[in-house]
Amino acid sequence: MSIERFAPAAAMNPPPGGRWWLLFTLATLLVLLAYRGSLDHPFTRDDTAHFADRARWERPPDDWGAHFREEFWAKGGRSGLYRPLTALTIQAQLRAGDGLPPADVVPAPPAPRALRIGNLLLLAAAAASAGWLAARLGATRLCALLTTALVAWHPLLSEDALEIVSRSETQAALGVLLAAGVLVRDPAMSWSRAALAGLCFLFALGSKEGAFAAFPALLLLGRLALRPVMALTAALLVALVGRVEVFGDLVGFDPAQTAFVDNPLIAAPLATRLWTGLSVLGRQLLQLAWPERLSVDWSYAAITPLEPFGDAHAWLGAAAVVAALLALAVAWRRGAHGTLFGLLLALCSWFLVSNIARPVGTVMGERLFTLPAIGLLIAGAVALARASRFARAAGLFLLLPALLAFGWRTDRRVADWRDGLTLYSAAERVVPGSARVQATLAHLQFVRGRPELAADHATKAIELLPDYGKPHATLANCLAAQRRLGASLVHLWLAARATGADAELVLQLEAARAKVLQDERARLDFLRHGRGQVAAQPGSALHQALGEELARVERGGR
Repeated sequence: MSIERFAPAAAMNPPPGGRWWLLFTLATLLVLLAYRGSLDHPFTRDDTAHFADRARWERPPDDWGAHFREEFWAKGGRSGLYRPLTALTIQAQLRAGDGLPPADVVPAPPAPRALRIGNLLLLAAAAASAGWLAARLGATRLCALLTTALVAWHPLLSEDALEIVSRSETQAALGVLLAAGVLVRDPAMSWSRAALAGLCFLFALGSKEGAFAAFPALLLLGRLALRPVMALTAALLVALVGRVEVFGDLVGFDPAQTAFVDNPLIAAPLATRLWTGLSVLGRQLLQLAWPERLSVDWSYAAITPLEPFGDAHAWLGAAAVVAALLALAVAWRRGAHGTLFGLLLALCSWFLVSNIARPVGTVMGERLFTLPAIGLLIAGAVALARASRFARAAGLFLLLPALLAFGWRTDRRVADWRDGLTLYSAAERVVPGSARVQATLAHLQFVRGRPELAADHATKAIELLPDYGKPHATLANCLAAQRRLGASLVHLWLAARATGADAELVLQLEAARAKVLQDERARLDFLRHGRGQVAAQPGSALHQALGEELARVERGGR
């Protein structure tokens, strides 16, 4: 079948000009209504880590080009996250506003409002672009409005708006959607239009490296014509020059820098990654349909590696992939370019972060489903417009109350982000089996002066992952506050010997060891508590090493 069949009908008879601005106005009103309570929230989670590097975000304008020469995390490592344009929009907004709030203030001050409003406007722009593109691909005006409203109000996309550095998701989606809209609008595809599409795609690539998953869908939407192919390929090459290893590593990260707690699939065989990836897809599709169970953290053991054929979510994900592939074949045969684009965008962008081809930095992240979700919504809007009158009426009858429910759920989700403790307490209700959620709660409770609660969460984290250093360090602090110095030294030793321990923790261990082992009572407590820990974790290499240390101390070594 000729690719010319995919010349969009909407492009032959384009909708009235200015529709994007109407949709943007609607999306802005919806986003501000749903997220109005977030404007005074402090930094949490990844924002706290990023903005702790104040020197980076307080650079003078003549040094902003450094963002093009460093990782997004700017830690000197190789995470592969190359997002210079995301960093630049953050930097520009900080410069235009009052800069970063004071550090080390308790309670934490609100994050700069300019950054919050910037995130909300980016979400509104992405929502408007999704509805605008759906209309150009053949959706009715009402379906386009619903697409805009669903993107603006869907709780699954709330993390993109509520966490400053997660704007990379909506910023990349905005670039992809604008590029697609340009490709649809001009069937003749002049050089200027092709170049504009390429620049929009380059904006997406500079905002998030994973935006290159949209490349096949954009090429198909451009009917594989010479000019859009050259423009889009040139955008890829320019981004490639900026960070070769990002694209050379497919998803741009070094697996050696990813901890097991973040992604237990790091060393898993292909069959396990395939089935677990399908299980994650099943969970995210359920979240898209009814986003009640939302969490900022799905790390080990919220989702564990699955052997084939053993999980209902995986069967749902497998069925969804098969259905999507069949729908792609039917759309190709019928020339349904809108459905084809949406499904191809959803499949490619999901596959990139599915852990199937290669493990990524996390086993599951709700923000990673941004482009797949938008692709599915666009495909659904176009398909609904092509359906029978009865099917359209039934679909709209279901979508309108669902939209109101999504807005209500987003409003509730915004309240979860008012501080770190509230955020991770909400996560614990959804994934109590996540070791990192329990460890983070332990740290937050200890900082708030609640060592008993902190010790309880740290103990739960250690039960879930005995070799996890962070909860051992927190538990050591809790026990030290209770003057149980010997038991505290046991967990400090485990924390300092765990994978990923920093040099400062090792120095703390040496100082504490010299002090505690000189006291006979504390020394006996160290031996007694240490033996209990070793006996409780007979299969742990870290605890076996602790057993050897206990033997040396018992023989009189210091």
